[in-house]
Amino acid sequence: MGVIPKGPDARAKIYLTAGDHIDVFSADTNEFLAPIMPPSVSGLRQMKGLALTPDNSQLLAANFADSSVAIIDPDNPSSSTAVRIPVSIVNSPGVADVVATSAGKVFVDGVSATFSGCAGQLWELDLASLKVTQRTDTSGLQLSGNNFSRNTAGNLVSLAGDLCGTHLWSASVDTFISGLAGGGDATSGDGYWFASDYTRLDAQLIQRMQAQVPEFFSILLFSPDLPGEKMNASGSLLYSPVAQGFATVESNGIGITDTNLGTWLGQILLNEQIAHLAQSVMDFDEAGNRLFVITNKGLTVVDLPNPQLSIGYLSPATGSAAGGTTVTLRGSGFESGATVSFGGTTASATFVDGSTLLAVTPGGAMGGVRVSVHNPDGTIYSLDAGFTYR
Repeated sequence: MGVIPKGPDARAKIYLTAGDHIDVFSADTNEFLAPIMPPSVSGLRQMKGLALTPDNSQLLAANFADSSVAIIDPDNPSSSTAVRIPVSIVNSPGVADVVATSAGKVFVDGVSATFSGCAGQLWELDLASLKVTQRTDTSGLQLSGNNFSRNTAGNLVSLAGDLCGTHLWSASVDTFISGLAGGGDATSGDGYWFASDYTRLDAQLIQRMQAQVPEFFSILLFSPDLPGEKMNASGSLLYSPVAQGFATVESNGIGITDTNLGTWLGQILLNEQIAHLAQSVMDFDEAGNRLFVITNKGLTVVDLPNPQLSIGYLSPATGSAAGGTTVTLRGSGFESGATVSFGGTTASATFVDGSTLLAVTPGGAMGGVRVSVHNPDGTIYSLDAGFTYR
């Protein structure tokens, strides 16, 4: 399944790999459009991971059977090219996933269809020159496939390789840092929060929160993390396709957890069964109001309820004890008329949208204070030590 573009230039289209071609679904009209037949080097096609460039001008498709990446103009698919990736793994080499960056680079997942372990390869494709080079600054990627994600701007990229660790790339330094192992992978649109399975990571890959795992996730159950977990733009909520039965039973739910508190907020139950083996089973629409899920019925569209009230982060998170610091609160479920308090003192607040509030801090004693958002409907969300006076 492909990535649904975000932002003002959003295409409102969903791209899905379908064997030897790419299906195109319009999120505006809820209908399938003409499919795309990607170019290849050898004529073989087994399409896997898809990605759009941050400006949405190019669609990238990983072709495992061809060990190539197709570079496609979504507005003119006939004007496309395929670039061979020289994966040097001995048995059944190919490419499984791609992710595009703000620097005009594409990271490509070099894998094997038969091996497991931490000897996967990471390749870099320059979209301007079409030059391909191998990256060697990761501590190892999963040989049988990894999960790639990025923030909206494309200047932060996360690579998760199950037991082989999570790797975060930053455009500012063009290097990777490595963190703990984890099979799931999600990046918030703002680039503040990252998820690796049920562990929440900050931009230094430091563990900040281990989310609560529901009681029905026992060791007897199929892994709760299916490819395709997604964070909302602020990173305050994580949506995870989850399994509820033994390995022979397919998943039929989407779990929601709170990032800062680590709490389980509930589950969206589906009548359809989520596909286990898809490269990525789920994505948001461009506004984050709908989920598109690959199921046994094809493509299932889920209209999301109003998101729970939550805070993802504050920017800045520190300010003068004298007060007067203008703070942006990013989260979800904010309502017009919401108020904000710092250490119990109400602050001047401005509603921007359901994910953004602006507040001017009152004075306070030095140290961390609780930050609370109070919605007009009576709901309250509090973040302990959410702001620090200095």
